[in-house]
Amino acid sequence: MNPPSPNPRPPVTDASAWLALLENEWRRHRHALTGLLLFWIIGFWILLLLPHPAFHMVVGLLYCVLFAGPQAGADVMDGTEEFSFSLPTGRGPLFLARMTPGLAFILIVGGLGGLGSAFDLPQKLWSLVFDSGLTEPFAPVRDRFWYPLAVCIPLAVYAITFSLAALTRTRGSVGLAWLPAALATGAIIGIATIMENLLWRNANTLLLCPLLIATATVVLVIGHQLYLRKEATKAGGQAAGSSIWGWSMVVIAILIFVVVLSGFFFRARFVKEAPAIRTQQIHGN
Repeated sequence: MNPPSPNPRPPVTDASAWLALLENEWRRHRHALTGLLLFWIIGFWILLLLPHPAFHMVVGLLYCVLFAGPQAGADVMDGTEEFSFSLPTGRGPLFLARMTPGLAFILIVGGLGGLGSAFDLPQKLWSLVFDSGLTEPFAPVRDRFWYPLAVCIPLAVYAITFSLAALTRTRGSVGLAWLPAALATGAIIGIATIMENLLWRNANTLLLCPLLIATATVVLVIGHQLYLRKEATKAGGQAAGSSIWGWSMVVIAILIFVVVLSGFFFRARFVKEAPAIRTQQIHGN
């Protein structure tokens, strides 16, 4: 009988598994991450060519379209999901490790980029080296709601895209997971904008941004829980059971219907109140 080892191997914990998987994800996707990150750094922080906060939002959406789906559904596309699920690390750390790089990218680009646009941080960094036209402040952005939207919109699209790609069972659905995510986010934006106009007479993102953040949080939590019970995709690229893609399209159709219905309601209310508003403006003048 062999004596016990003086240095027994520590058990695999969720934290250690997550760190090991995160390192593996970085090795697999570092070129995509660094390439898009360099594009953002050069365009905004170095050349100062694109100072508007919408640029940060576009970079975040590019990540969602190009990399979020293939990263979340890498095993489905490779036909190795059965093998991945059989590893001792477990499904939970795998989901979180794949989610972390994209989530960090969205928050860094949108959050740090928004702060840089609002407080002229690139110019202040350049002013430490020399004084020239690069140190002049950015032109003020008339609509301040662009700053929070630079984070909130890509965050919602990323959460839906990642969750759908992780839960889907076909290779084609992985690459197109961003499409229902974009439609669902657009429907949420439409609903929130209509409600804001009904409540405050203008779109001020007081309802939209919390709704987008809540959507991203709920979708990722539900996606994580469903991923823990997902049936592994076989080598052929298909597993038995209902497709999450079909359910997502049903939800999107319902959201679009609500947006259209709300739009007709808002238009009818505006047409009804327009004469009274015009009369008040005439008497005011």
